[in-house]
Amino acid sequence: MPLRNHEHLFEIVTTMSSDFAPWGERMPISGGCIQPDCSDGCRFFNRLVGSAGLHWGVCLSQQSPRSGILTYQGFGCAQFERRHEDDYDMQENETSSGGTDGR
Repeated sequence: MPLRNHEHLFEIVTTMSSDFAPWGERMPISGGCIQPDCSDGCRFFNRLVGSAGLHWGVCLSQQSPRSGILTYQGFGCAQFERRHEDDYDMQENETSSGGTDGR
């Protein structure tokens, strides 16, 4: 993603006190342990399409203060849950008809 687009998203994104510092007030290290952020495989972090999805997405956790809004992968959230292999969407070449091409 071009740097200007990345910077533009930072200009329009809503930051919250629950985000990790330097964007919010939460510290990414607590009790000597590094807390995971959205980029660490949170099952609720739905990446944007295209190159913007390398760093940006929308939080789908209903319990998160970031629910349903533009989120930078480094913001983090107390509702983090690790994504499991079966949480991933279907592969692009699969279809709802069982992966056949209809012939």
